[in-house]
Formats: sequence, structure tokens, C-alpha cells
Amino acid sequence: MPAVVKNALGAGIFLLLLVFLTFGFFRWFTRHGEEITVPNAVGMPMQEALELLDDASLEGIFADTLFDVPDSLKHVGKGSVLEQIPQAGSLAKGGRKIRLFIRALGEARISVPDYHSMSLRALQADFKERGFLIQQILASDRSAPKLDMNPPVLDVLFKGKKLQPGSRIEKGSKLVVVVDPLINQTLTPDSAVTDFEIPLE
Repeated sequence: MPAVVKNALGAGIFLLLLVFLTFGFFRWFTRHGEEITVPNAVGMPMQEALELLDDASLEGIFADTLFDVPDSLKHVGKGSVLEQIPQAGSLAKGGRKIRLFIRALGEARISVPDYHSMSLRALQADFKERGFLIQQILASDRSAPKLDMNPPVLDVLFKGKKLQPGSRIEKGSKLVVVVDPLINQTLTPDSAVTDFEIPLE
């Protein structure tokens, strides 16, 4: 066999062996193909969770920020892992990506409705659905508003400032509602009956 062919054959075998050894070492080092019990990262700050998963030869990745927290996880601090997929205790192959959902640092921001065309009763129902709280109800002329007459809404205030429709503020914010006093309006037979309650502080 010519020397050139022998050299080429030897180089090819050497490269093949090198690739095989490198791939085998990589599989051993990362534990690819081996089933690993996924550790529990829930409740940990993001960095600690990433280190925990890395030590287990898994890869933690940020998936999303969650605002709604179930009662069973209220103890999890803001900025910490609220949920993980796959869940702790399940089996995954080495190198598997573990999706981490983080509890938001603040509350979700919700849009203020176009309240200019709304009655107090309609606004209260809307606020309840959006997660806003009515802290106080005022009449525009500083008189006592006639709530049983379901007065029209004139303004909505947050921390003393008027909110424009479409403004985005945190869910759970306490708002002041300014209504038309309805001083000169006459009650109709049904208008004095109301089935709603206004939360006041």
C-alpha cells in the first residue's frame, strides 16, 4: 500500500477516534441521555434556581413573569420562581431546558375604562372586574352624592390626580370617583332601590 494512502488512512482513523472520544466525553460530562430527577426550584430567587439546575446538569431558562399568585404560593417572594416546567420530581434527560416562571416584582397594570359615559353602578361593576377598588365617592360640588340615584361619573382620581381613560395603573389601586350630585333631579319610583354596595374606607 502506498505511503500516501497509509498516511491518509491513519489520519482518517485518528480524526474518527478523536471525534468519538470528544463526543463520548461530552455525553459523560453533561450526562446527556441519562434520566435525572428534576430538583425543586420553586421559591428560589432566579439566580439560585439557575445554579441549582446547572448543578443537576439541567438548563434553567426564563419563561415568563406571573402576576396572579395562587393562595398556596403567596409565600413565594417577588422575583422568585413561582412555577417550573417540568415540575420537581419528574424525570428529564441531562441538558433538558427547565422553564422558570417568575413572580412579578409589581402588580399587573390595567387600563382605566372610558368612564365619561358610565354611571356609578356601571363603573363599580367594571372596576370590580378589572381589580380596582373604589376608596371614596365624592360629588363634584362637595355635597353628599345621592348614590341611590346611580349618578353619572365625572372624574376618576388616583393619588389626587385625574386619570384619563386608557391610563394604565396597577391592579388593586384605590381610586376616588367624582360623580354628578344630581341635586335637582327627582327620584322615580324605582330609582331609590339599589342592589349594589360601594366599598368605602
